[in-house]
Amino acid sequence: MATCGREGVEYAKTHAVDAAILDIRWPDISGVDVLRALKELDNNIECVMLTGYETIETARAAVRYGGRRLPQQTFRCIQRA
Repeated sequence: MATCGREGVEYAKTHAVDAAILDIRWPDISGVDVLRALKELDNNIECVMLTGYETIETARAAVRYGGRRLPQQTFRCIQRA
């Protein structure tokens, strides 16, 4: 799991990635930029976009670059030991 967008892209450069769950807002770059970079590495990577800050422009950009869904919801993460 990456803690920022650039870290996720760097990981994908050296590891096989089938799917990515992306937030629109990352501390360093936008989720749409991460999506675009992942698709440039491998167009077959499935990307799901999540956000609590959706705008129509962001949704259009995500779809244009290959994002599959852009639900606007709040999720609570549960980390298992």
